Amino acid sequence: MARTHIHLAPALSDHAILPRPNSTLRIYLSVPALLAAGIPLYTSLNGVVLTPGNAEGVVTSEYWRFAERKVNGQWVPVWRDGRDVQ
Repeated sequence: MARTHIHLAPALSDHAILPRPNSTLRIYLSVPALLAAGIPLYTSLNGVVLTPGNAEGVVTSEYWRFAERKVNGQWVPVWRDGRDVQ
């Protein structure tokens, strides 16, 4: 069985579905920008947010708001406002 959608966590909270504990990268997306571009979002029965992405099946960085990477147990910003963060 092949996946046909990108799986997303809806939020980072004690009361929401969280990313997998071994995740090392978090990318925060702009929902309004995705929807304005005609990229649909769906919620599955188990609460996971799904998207087929663009025509190539990806969500490109133009729809990112922020990204952070786990380094030595800490989340460190690596991308913001269209550019890499040092």
